[in-house]
Amino acid sequence: MNYMDKKFEALAETFTTFKTSIAEQLTALTHTISTWESRIQKLETHAEKALELSAVIESQDQVIASLNTGIQSLKEQLNEQEQSHLRNELEISGITETENENLHHLMSLLAHKIGLDLQASDVDRVTRVGPKNGINKEPRPVVVRFIRNTKRNETLNATKVRKHITTEDIDIKGPPKKLYFNERLTKENRRLFREARTRSKQAGFRYTWVKNGCIYVRREQDKSPRQIRNCDDIERIFGKVTVSVPSA
Repeated sequence: MNYMDKKFEALAETFTTFKTSIAEQLTALTHTISTWESRIQKLETHAEKALELSAVIESQDQVIASLNTGIQSLKEQLNEQEQSHLRNELEISGITETENENLHHLMSLLAHKIGLDLQASDVDRVTRVGPKNGINKEPRPVVVRFIRNTKRNETLNATKVRKHITTEDIDIKGPPKKLYFNERLTKENRRLFREARTRSKQAGFRYTWVKNGCIYVRREQDKSPRQIRNCDDIERIFGKVTVSVPSA
């Protein structure tokens, strides 16, 4: 009995120790679980805030996209208004620039050469545009502003009939240089026209021209013309520019 009592006492002590150990481990586990629950709650809070922030950013992106669309539309409207202001103007390139030149007189000689009935009352002003170039540079273009758009168009048509007009035809000394006649374009439309001509050649389009301030391209004579108003039209007609990466 004494032996059994000692065994039971030892077993009771072991069980008490075991129970104490289990209690301590449960306390530590409970603390750990509580800590993880707190962290999970913080993560959930951060996740909710991130979702809210993502929604705000998405909303702001939509607003920015809408604003960019509006800004682009305003730019196109301003460009159209500016181009409309130039509807009576003709640009002549290639006229040699000299000191004390009389551009009105040169314009009269030119009108006579192309068989155009041009009166002084038909012209508002004749002037050169752009910064003055140095020696051996290309002469600045001459801009003629007519009183009426019909007279501007009549002049352009006359220059197309009488081609290969040179500086010699308007009594300018020196080697003959060919003159070029074009509608005057805004800075944006000049850029679009240059890009349209470049891309037309690359895509095999035969015709690129300007009429009444509008830019057109056409692949063949029997095809319908397509108007270019902005860069999106260029990409829509010719496709996006692909940049080839050289192989190593």
